[in-house]
Amino acid sequence: YPRNRTQVPMTAIVMGILVSQCVGAAMAAGFLSMDGISGMRGWQWLFLIEGLLCVCVSAYWVFVMPRSIETMKFLTEEERDALQQVMDDQASTERKYENERTLACYWEKIKISCRNPITFVAALWGFFYFWAYYGIIYWAPMLVNVVLGRPATSKNHKADVTTVLLTAIPYAAAAVWQVIYSWDSQYRNEKRWHIVASWSSAAILMCLLPTAIKGSPAAGFAVFILCTMFVYGSFSISNSYIAGLLGAERGTGGAIYNSLGNLGGFVGPYVIGALYEKTHGHESGMYVMGAGLAASCIIVALYQPRWSEAKAMPHAPSGVAMAADVKSVDNA
Repeated sequence: YPRNRTQVPMTAIVMGILVSQCVGAAMAAGFLSMDGISGMRGWQWLFLIEGLLCVCVSAYWVFVMPRSIETMKFLTEEERDALQQVMDDQASTERKYENERTLACYWEKIKISCRNPITFVAALWGFFYFWAYYGIIYWAPMLVNVVLGRPATSKNHKADVTTVLLTAIPYAAAAVWQVIYSWDSQYRNEKRWHIVASWSSAAILMCLLPTAIKGSPAAGFAVFILCTMFVYGSFSISNSYIAGLLGAERGTGGAIYNSLGNLGGFVGPYVIGALYEKTHGHESGMYVMGAGLAASCIIVALYQPRWSEAKAMPHAPSGVAMAADVKSVDNA
């Protein structure tokens, strides 16, 4: 996509992820209800059917999805030519390096990405952010049970189905909110403070969640919905912001960011589970997610986008100059 239009497709991708959580919850409830059919347990049907769906999607991606602008059959020839011209103009300097497929060139790209501070700063805030991002995904059913005053883990099949269905509500709200919030970010041509506002709100609400749960199940569930909305609401904005600051190095820099940042997706849920096993309570895990969100939004707020200036590939546009919205960088 042209760099000034990346936020819309990123928003669509994130919305797809959130909608899949909603649809997946309903599907999972149905599969769990198949308990005893053909001698299989409900969870076995769940793994089997959803695994087959993943295989089908993979086959569709390999054999049907277009691999270049030239193979996009849903565009007219004139539209393909116009889009190709835009992409060529944007990447004219980058292509000089893309065509040099030598080991030395690849190493040079990696070194340039490592010299841009946003690569590792973004990986650091991503590490803390993914504590909550994946913590909610992995522990949502347990959190919903706790919010509703039930045992965190239950062997009641009917209660399990109800819990799975209820987990769809926060994701549905988050899907709607992230579209609205991303539109507002693009309309105002600003990203940095949208991210900070969203993550700081999520951090505060996550720390207040234990208190809300003690008040009433309705209050606890409402706060949990708001937490989920703010955690996921700015994910597409964050990705677009990072890609813009990486500029011409967004390919290799983005790979480094994802590799390091997503380690938080392993550490966070593991720590939350370990704390629950040790304390037999949910409060510590919620405070951990809140602390991770607070740390990530502080890093975003403190990082000055101009620090990515003059770190770009030789003869290529700088990271700031290639930002998805220059105004947001200037105003940051």
